[in-house]
Amino acid sequence: MENNEYKELQELFAAKRTTEANRRRQEELLRMLQTELKPAPKSRRLWPVWASAAAAAILLLLFVTPMMRTAGTGHTVSAIAQAETIPQIPFETADTARRVPTEGAAGPAVATELSTSETYADIEPVRLGSNGISAYISIMRGCQNYCAYCVVPYTRGRERSRDPQTIVDEARSLFDRGYREVTLLGQNVNSYGLTPNPSPDRRGEQTTFPELMARVAEIDPRLRVRFATSHPKDLSDELLQVMAAHENICRCIHLPVQSGSNRMLKLMNRKYTVEWYLDRVAAIRRYLPDCSITTDVIAGFSTETLEDHQATLDLFRRVRYDYAYMFKYSLREGTYAWKHLADDIPEEEKTRRLNEIIALQGQIALENNRQEVGREYEVLVEGESHRSKEQLFGRNSQNKVIVFDRREAVPGTYRRVRVTDCTAATLLGKLV
Repeated sequence: MENNEYKELQELFAAKRTTEANRRRQEELLRMLQTELKPAPKSRRLWPVWASAAAAAILLLLFVTPMMRTAGTGHTVSAIAQAETIPQIPFETADTARRVPTEGAAGPAVATELSTSETYADIEPVRLGSNGISAYISIMRGCQNYCAYCVVPYTRGRERSRDPQTIVDEARSLFDRGYREVTLLGQNVNSYGLTPNPSPDRRGEQTTFPELMARVAEIDPRLRVRFATSHPKDLSDELLQVMAAHENICRCIHLPVQSGSNRMLKLMNRKYTVEWYLDRVAAIRRYLPDCSITTDVIAGFSTETLEDHQATLDLFRRVRYDYAYMFKYSLREGTYAWKHLADDIPEEEKTRRLNEIIALQGQIALENNRQEVGREYEVLVEGESHRSKEQLFGRNSQNKVIVFDRREAVPGTYRRVRVTDCTAATLLGKLV
């Protein structure tokens, strides 16, 4: 889709009166958007870590395919994200009580088995059949933020942090086995080590998340380090300073906003305001000017007005996310909202608002990607493009997928790629 078509779609959604011709045009433009952001085959889809808060969110980042899940239900609807193949990563919800992959299953190396006894020392990653490039390590369990729509605190309990030395040892082991990217996972990684009963390291000291990130990054400069997900209320300048000091900590932060309205944020019990959120965005831009920012948002939460919805659109225009997971709200049994808040926005109106957000984000993503044309990036080659055997794909530090002609490139290596073209979801390039 071109820029004018995104704008046309937004105008159609904003129209106070809809004719049959306008309705058909809306459907045509939405089909075009869905085709452009066609997801990878199901066997290769990513279930985002950040989706758990909205589904039951821990999502950047990192590493996303074009999906959108109805908040609280897990139903796939649509999204603006990356369009290539990314391995599945685990996430913690009531539906994944103890996800322990079996040897030989398809997917990346994952360390996610967390003991119910709350002792997390000496857990080795479970090796799955994979390309041997990307790996994922759970660093904590549980959540105590009690967002109104989320079931995780009621099913996983309060936050508990794993032993930091064990995490560092796991990451070093993965690097020694040939992995070149690790992602540290948690419902709210920024509160690692700050929880009421954090796991001390073997020296009897407490380790904060920025300190943990530095220790993992210092294993080897050839090891890329990512994390997911940050809660806006806990994103610290210290973490941003650590990221700026280590080039191998990837320049991508997933910062779920959920709504651009202070009234809705308070009702959701998100514990921050729009002003606080924008201050964190400004801090990211200040310390990491080249950092990609991604988000989650919920359309049609309890009592959401058109003014609340417009505030969300305004926030998207101001922040200009590189990609987003966009959800249509649906009640999740056992949450605060299920017990105390009415699900009072009609489904048709939820869908209309959601589609309006999708159209806006599609325009922003395309405009952002067009600014990448002509730039060069170091890309970690991940595998064969699902669209052509003659092309490979990889991701840059900003977690943007770049597709390029195969030539002599090999998965698992770093290559310089110049961006030559783009869509709203993917960058196209040539090896330098």
